[in-house]
Amino acid sequence: ALLSDYCDITKLHTFEVTLDGRAFTAGEFLLVNGKTVCEDMDIENGDVIQHIRRETLGGLLSSGDISGEGFLLNGVAAEMSVKLTPGDVITTSEPPAEALPESEPPAGEQPEGVPIVFNGEPAVFPAAAGSQPIFLDILAAFTDDPTGLLSQSETVTINGKTARLDEAIHSGDVIVIE
Repeated sequence: ALLSDYCDITKLHTFEVTLDGRAFTAGEFLLVNGKTVCEDMDIENGDVIQHIRRETLGGLLSSGDISGEGFLLNGVAAEMSVKLTPGDVITTSEPPAEALPESEPPAGEQPEGVPIVFNGEPAVFPAAAGSQPIFLDILAAFTDDPTGLLSQSETVTINGKTARLDEAIHSGDVIVIE
């Protein structure tokens, strides 16, 4: 049997958002035996299928049993009904001390580059002013063998979509290589 025999998979989509420095999967997707699925696949007798909807701020917070008030979405106070988009950064109004970066440079001394979220961690990819880095540049920063790294990785996405080597990297992009 196929997953599409039982579920409408045409509406499924995922993307990454960050909540107090931790990466979370948002969107509408299925979990099959605990693994995120957005495409058709064979299912076996005994597989556990869950339908997950984390398209709004409230949906994300309730699915993770995260409580509290005063959440900021990209630095602005947000209602629980606001729809999430790829790369959104969610913080509590007053983040706990342990969630603050340990070595944030003083104002005016920010590193030059493109701010991204890499595997759930905020980072600044070094880039010369006026240059446009591409995904291959990110790979080259981590390995001398990008092909080998990609062949060993199960997940290679930019903002929840399969990454292309020539894809431009923009401020706020969420990159996952796992």
